[in-house]
Amino acid sequence: QVSGAGRAGRAGGRRLTAFAPCVPFVPQVPADPAEGVLRGVPQEEAEPLQLHRWVNLPHIHNHLDGHAVAVTESYVYVAGSMEPGFAKTVERYNPNRNIWEQVSNLITRKHSFGLTEVKGNLYSIGGHGNFSPGFKDVAVYNPEQDKWHNLESAPKILRDVKAVSVEDRFVYVAARTPVDSDSEDGLRAVIIRYDAETRQWQDVESLPLIDNYCSFQMSVANTNFYHTASCCPKRAAICYYKDDVFIIGGWKNSDDIDKQYRKEAYRYCAERKRWMLLPPMPQPRCRATACHVRIPFRCLQEAVECICEWLISRTSDAC
Repeated sequence: QVSGAGRAGRAGGRRLTAFAPCVPFVPQVPADPAEGVLRGVPQEEAEPLQLHRWVNLPHIHNHLDGHAVAVTESYVYVAGSMEPGFAKTVERYNPNRNIWEQVSNLITRKHSFGLTEVKGNLYSIGGHGNFSPGFKDVAVYNPEQDKWHNLESAPKILRDVKAVSVEDRFVYVAARTPVDSDSEDGLRAVIIRYDAETRQWQDVESLPLIDNYCSFQMSVANTNFYHTASCCPKRAAICYYKDDVFIIGGWKNSDDIDKQYRKEAYRYCAERKRWMLLPPMPQPRCRATACHVRIPFRCLQEAVECICEWLISRTSDAC
């Protein structure tokens, strides 16, 4: 799991960390951790060594807050920010090279927008700026050309957007739109679907019943999870891996400023049907983003050191 940017205590939003639950390893066979390979052992035969620790990755170049994240087959993209100087920037993380690369900027300065991938292209939808009620903008990014192109706008302003692609064609958007009403913030929640092939919009009643989404909803339906402040901080990052759900960081009201941003991380284990407390993050995070991506073992330097220490201790015990 990768958790990145957002507010990291008083240090700003440039940090990137990865949670490594396990790595393939066979202790009976000599290995070269520096190269991240097992000599003479096929990768599929390697047994997982339970690591369960956070590992620091290269920092993002820009200070991000309110940014969007999307994962493709080869990269992790982060875009936009509440920080005016970085509100158009787009960077991508290359797991194979363990570096961040700058790519073409967004057309509009924005934050709190949706970003998702359909057939290799990125779609940026809605959002709002620091002095704007919100945007209807829809833009598509072609990685091969490294260019953004504006498409026809959405039928309504979409802000605080969460987007998910389905069947490599449809983009489901959960967002809020301004309305003339007596509601507290003048915003109404909407769910709308975009067809990337026909470029048509359609109002829908609910999000699609994706397995991971259903598992998460079912796991908390009959619990007080949402009402337990210590277990469900506001503005936490949420992602999933297979049928497991991860909730990372967040904000909790406290008189002590240093205790407002959270380090806690939780994992819902679908196999055991219960929540598990993970090791705390190295730095507290609020309004961060999280996603799942495979990172070569050789890039996890701290994990390599952990394995070396484990091997030394194992050898010492044997002697």
